[in-house]
Amino acid sequence: MLPWLTIGLTIAAHFRLTRLITDDTLLQPLRDWGARTADWLGTLLECAWCAGLWIAAGLTALAYLVGETTWYRAACIALGISWLYGIASQWLDSPPPSRQQEITLIHVNRETGRR
Repeated sequence: MLPWLTIGLTIAAHFRLTRLITDDTLLQPLRDWGARTADWLGTLLECAWCAGLWIAAGLTALAYLVGETTWYRAACIALGISWLYGIASQWLDSPPPSRQQEITLIHVNRETGRR
């Protein structure tokens, strides 16, 4: 069985690679090329669930083969830090929730006491 450290680093690398392939603008040309080449390839490169399955399969095989090596762990750490940075920047850059409450003015007729 793989050590928990290798499993955790592989999961973090999986999150980042899936996001990189399916959403980031850096690889938009690859997704465009995939859509022009074959419909299934375009779908695979744009669907996080679809790409995530194949990325997980590849990373799992790689983790079993070379998961204990320094270069594998270093690559997973770099990808994991990039993923955490993306989450933190999204959270920090989002606007704070509104604390203002909407006040509705009601006009009441003084003579009748009705709205």
